[in-house]
Amino acid sequence: MRTTVWFVILILLHVHTILCAQTLNVSLPLDGAVYQQVGGNGNVKVLGTFNSKTFLGGGYVVQAFFQKLDLTTGNPTSEQPRIYQAAQGNTNFSISANDLPKGWYELTVRAVRKPTFGSPKTYEQKRKVGIGEVFLIAGQSNAQGVPGRVAPNTVFMDAVRVSPNVIPEAQLGMTDPTQLPDKYNKVQNLVPTTSQPSGIGPLGNSMWYWASVGAKIAQACQAPVAFFNASYGGTTVTQWVTSTNFEARSASFDFAGQDNRYQPGSPYQFFANVLRNYASAYGVRAVLWMQGETDNLAQREGSSGQSQWSDKTLVNRAFSPINAILGNGASPNSQEKRYVRNSAEYAQKLQYVVQQSRNDLKRSVPWVIARASYIQNTTSQLIIDGQNMVLNSSGLGSLVAGPATDGITSREDGTHFGLGGLDQAADAWTNSIISLCSNPNWGQVTVQDLGTEAQSVNISADGSTVSAPGGLSYSWVRDDGTTTDMDAALCFDQTIGSNCTGRYRAVVKNADGNLVFSQAIDFPYTIVDDTNDGSTGSAPLATGCYTLKAKHSNKFLQVADGNAGTRIRQQDGNGSTNQIFKLEVVDGSLYRIISQFSNKVMDANGAGTGSGTTVNQHDWANSAQQKWRLEAYGDGTYKFAPSYSSALVADVEGPGQDNGAGLHLWSPYGGDSQRFYVQTSGCSGGTTPPPTNPPTGSLSGCYVIRSVQTNQLMEAIAGNTVEQRGANGANNQIWKAETTSANQYRFVTQNGSGLAMSVNALNNGELLRLSASSGDTRQLWTIQDNGSGAYRINGSNGVTWDMKNYGNEPQLQLWGSTSEGFQNQRLFRFESTGCPGGTPNPTTPTGGSLAFQIVSYNCTTGVLQYQFTSSNSTPVTVFLPGIFAGTMNPNIVTSYTFPNDGRIGQTATGSATQSGNQIAINFTTGCSIPTNPTTPTNPNPSGSYEGHLDGANCGNIWGWVYTPNSPNTPVTVELLANGNVVSSFVASEFRQDLQNAGKGNGAHSFNYSPPSSIKNGQNQSISVRVLGNGFVLTGSPQTINCSGGRLSTGENLVQGKITLFPNPTDGNFTVRFFAAKDQLTQLSVLDLTGRKLSERTITGEGVEHEEAVSLFGASNGIYLIQIQQDVKTITEKLILRK
Repeated sequence: MRTTVWFVILILLHVHTILCAQTLNVSLPLDGAVYQQVGGNGNVKVLGTFNSKTFLGGGYVVQAFFQKLDLTTGNPTSEQPRIYQAAQGNTNFSISANDLPKGWYELTVRAVRKPTFGSPKTYEQKRKVGIGEVFLIAGQSNAQGVPGRVAPNTVFMDAVRVSPNVIPEAQLGMTDPTQLPDKYNKVQNLVPTTSQPSGIGPLGNSMWYWASVGAKIAQACQAPVAFFNASYGGTTVTQWVTSTNFEARSASFDFAGQDNRYQPGSPYQFFANVLRNYASAYGVRAVLWMQGETDNLAQREGSSGQSQWSDKTLVNRAFSPINAILGNGASPNSQEKRYVRNSAEYAQKLQYVVQQSRNDLKRSVPWVIARASYIQNTTSQLIIDGQNMVLNSSGLGSLVAGPATDGITSREDGTHFGLGGLDQAADAWTNSIISLCSNPNWGQVTVQDLGTEAQSVNISADGSTVSAPGGLSYSWVRDDGTTTDMDAALCFDQTIGSNCTGRYRAVVKNADGNLVFSQAIDFPYTIVDDTNDGSTGSAPLATGCYTLKAKHSNKFLQVADGNAGTRIRQQDGNGSTNQIFKLEVVDGSLYRIISQFSNKVMDANGAGTGSGTTVNQHDWANSAQQKWRLEAYGDGTYKFAPSYSSALVADVEGPGQDNGAGLHLWSPYGGDSQRFYVQTSGCSGGTTPPPTNPPTGSLSGCYVIRSVQTNQLMEAIAGNTVEQRGANGANNQIWKAETTSANQYRFVTQNGSGLAMSVNALNNGELLRLSASSGDTRQLWTIQDNGSGAYRINGSNGVTWDMKNYGNEPQLQLWGSTSEGFQNQRLFRFESTGCPGGTPNPTTPTGGSLAFQIVSYNCTTGVLQYQFTSSNSTPVTVFLPGIFAGTMNPNIVTSYTFPNDGRIGQTATGSATQSGNQIAINFTTGCSIPTNPTTPTNPNPSGSYEGHLDGANCGNIWGWVYTPNSPNTPVTVELLANGNVVSSFVASEFRQDLQNAGKGNGAHSFNYSPPSSIKNGQNQSISVRVLGNGFVLTGSPQTINCSGGRLSTGENLVQGKITLFPNPTDGNFTVRFFAAKDQLTQLSVLDLTGRKLSERTITGEGVEHEEAVSLFGASNGIYLIQIQQDVKTITEKLILRK
């Protein structure tokens, strides 16, 4: 029996609910939901609750109105709405909108009180929903998408919907699909492509060409379209087959000294999660499959005897050997056949994946299979034949031929579609699947087919018990209105009582293992007696603890500290007590609102009567400005009005969407910034005193400092910097807290250096460093307890310690302030440990044969060529801030381009170490930098050469070079512009025509991006010559003229993406990105553990920049290339293969 690990990705609702007030709560369908049509129609199940005693007694009529919308704009059309009646069960209700014609609708659920039960009263909720086409995308990177890329001709439509919850590329390789972290274990409302989200959840990196495909299908079929993307870049069909076993760790190609394994169940289980859960929620028209490129590469290299793709023993989660599915039959364990030997083997494996998807869903979900193999400018008929064999097989059925994309040659890196290619791919996919909606009775799987149509809970007449609909198993999971935590299930029984606190949703597994969703219910569930017109003069909410969330921003109100007068502000949810308030009834119908963090109350400053009066916290004084009236809007939100005025209500200033926007009073106009969700939360048990800075001496002795966000320790590392690391028991992770007279602390590393944590300036973005211990304020820190033993660490101006990029990068920096709420990436724990007394670092010898040599420097272009010369071949560890940090091989020329303002007069200092020998580096840029007279070692073999410069333009310089004296050795060449060397690189890309012509293994071509230093609007005579030999490639020179570093006419600058050339690389590569004028861009190279190997900062010139980067000293493997601009981080994977 096959066991399937399942999880539920659940649901950010459009409307949040509260507890003890009559509230119309509609929790299904989700906002933006698209249900799969059949025969031009579909069904929508509307589920909700209305905790009103009048409703329980039959005093309200509940109806659903479906108003047709324009597909592009989302605006109402002139058609009359379709109306459906609710079926009531005590205080829960369901509405079956059956046979709803395909289309895009605004759903309004309205409860209207009957005249015989009192004066007119109406509650309503709205959202958008559709009957249309649902597609699940799978495959590799040309289906997954390149970050920031979108087809130029895309029409963005309101009715084309995607999931915005995307697992970042930098974290994908570290994420187990069978044990997803809470932050990815959810589904948000489906958002329109008009909002231009960053990707298509859960794995799609961008809108790519899919938004364009969706618009074309929606327009042609006059129906909305939804996409979910579970593609995984760089994967082979073997890895998809292997990972159908959720315990298996499939192997990628081998790296020197590395055993590269995917997470258990990757990539297939990401897709299986999406298939089971999204199909359960919405149904599905088809799986859109595009894969085969990496199989082309693997087959070509594996069949030529290259060992990186040889058969390999498969291991499980615990790294124990197991049998591979469709393996090689070896004993004792059948090994993975990591490259396909022939078309039939590819077909067999893809057929296995298709059939497994149908086994998982228990239905024959259709597949549309693209014919794709194009990688590194080569194609494979073997792979294409295998894909065609699957399409022509008689045993599977429900298969559709997708586009043949190998004919699309607009590829920005020889593999991934360029801008023109994206438009062509959109057209090709549209032509392949448009017939599906014109033949609406073919192949689709609906929620009715799966038996997963949403079903209502049953609530007892007194609200004391709630029962889930019948099923095979039950899980009541927490839903706080934005996220459902599948690791915090309340219970697994069909019926639960009212002795619980919080918001829960029943998820029922049916006999086929698919999932059925119910309403989300607030516990304790209270039915409000509103039979006396709902207005008895009593307070609408019971005394208790709640969170207060602004409707317009989905951010929580909070206090930042314990000080009287501190402004109430909004902030992302963090689960801390500073976002919990106790609402306590006073004077019969008013409230005082008490922070559970500071024990102070919400206060309208000075009882102000004008708009703009700030709302702060103060000690309780029983004054009118500290008492608040709550009034329900009827959509699950409340207005907060000061007791002394009916002309003012609480309002978020702006209305701002950002963290830190303050609360003030404003004239009521009913906007979402004046509406607040009030959700129950457990009280902390009595009052919580405000945080205080510990008195002098309360921190005394030595500690390790642990990040709450990552559980890593702060470590003093080489180069006098501070980064997070796993515990190592060494002195460089121990810090002595030294108290100063100003009630501040200085943290001194115990590695023996006596250096203290400091910064260059108390500004956001400054990295924590080490410097000589002193009384400088940049070394002095105060701490604040968050009430649970974790501390915020602050500079004298209130700026706080922060784990960079939410802990996804190793650096400790300054960011934020004490005016903001406590956040995990800014919280630390001090764990006491003995002071070791400090063992001095071992002295490192200097000198030896290691030397730093400047080969050349052009003060006009800013191009520096340098190398480390040594008779020792071991790698050199380099610390040259702003230029290079990491390891590189000696005797290899490396290039760096200084920015405009650093080309003359900038001093560079650093050090380099090799085998214990350390040297200092110090030079100043100028037009006469002295160079070391040492002759650089020539990396190229001696003998004759041949080669050709095939072409040069503003985007690429390409050609080939080869020596028959060493036919399989790649050649290092120099790029010259107007006779000056501007860079060097290795010609190592494979070309089939070179191999066919007898040029060794064919890996002798290059495709190099011209550096931005020669894009100055002047003619550049481009030549390429062999380094150390002088042979100039035939076809040289060629003239280019590129203005100001911009792309040539017809090419588009795309902000928010990076391009890597070449990729894979043998060590030298170029990073291309756009940076606005004066925008600071941080370019980093990281390994898969997140360890930063190098970093540089570039000042934007309003153009597309190109930065040459070297990884010569690094081991083969996958690396992450990352740029950070303002608050946005973009990451691309790079393969290093020497």
